Amino acid sequence: MKREERDLMKELAAALPDVPRWVEVRSLLLAGHGELFGPDGEGFALCDPDDELVIVVRKPDHTLIRQALARTGGMGSVLATPEDADHAARVLPDHRRVRAVIHQLGAGTERLLEPVDGVRLLEPAELEGLRDLPPELASWLRLAADRRYLTAAAFAGDRPVSFCCVAALTETLWDVAIDTLPEYRRRGHAVRCSSYMIRHMLERDRWPVWGAEEDNRASLALAARLGFVPEDELVVFRSGGRYPPAGETSPAKI
Repeated sequence: MKREERDLMKELAAALPDVPRWVEVRSLLLAGHGELFGPDGEGFALCDPDDELVIVVRKPDHTLIRQALARTGGMGSVLATPEDADHAARVLPDHRRVRAVIHQLGAGTERLLEPVDGVRLLEPAELEGLRDLPPELASWLRLAADRRYLTAAAFAGDRPVSFCCVAALTETLWDVAIDTLPEYRRRGHAVRCSSYMIRHMLERDRWPVWGAEEDNRASLALAARLGFVPEDELVVFRSGGRYPPAGETSPAKI
């Protein structure tokens, strides 16, 4: 990436407040990840081809949105604020529109500071050695490792069965991604794993952001159990064939 483009991405990040609705786009801009289309006035599109994601910021020219989406093969998901969603929708006729609820941690976080047994951070070599994972889980663990984001795992015996990783990172916030192997769900592993990672990041002055699509009941329930409360919302556009089933994965990497 050229220095001029990197400087421009940092300028665009600085122009957006460090609040939950912007955590993902600001994370990409600050780290210099993704491909920038624009800006067009105050608006731009940012494509993260590794995650098959396009983020629309304000109201860029529709050509920029199309170009960004083309970098995902036209099948990527598109993220926009409610204020900008109608503008983006005009060039997304084959995408399904879904509301995503953005949460922050509410009162009563003291319990998250309690030590959690059977959970620890994974070393990069351990992440590389993981086998027999569901494809989507393997994909976002690999992406987190490539970007040097932390990942914690809850263990059942010697086997890591639940994973919580940093999906996005800014000066004060981080985006929570959590998933558990199907055969180990509903046994409390996701709660232990999330609690450990939240405590770890709070000690480093990073507050968690939890995003969950409105039809992902498991993720919404887990967020509530951990003490998260709804604060904002975003709109996700998913193309045909990219409608993930409700599960324990928080769509923090929407």
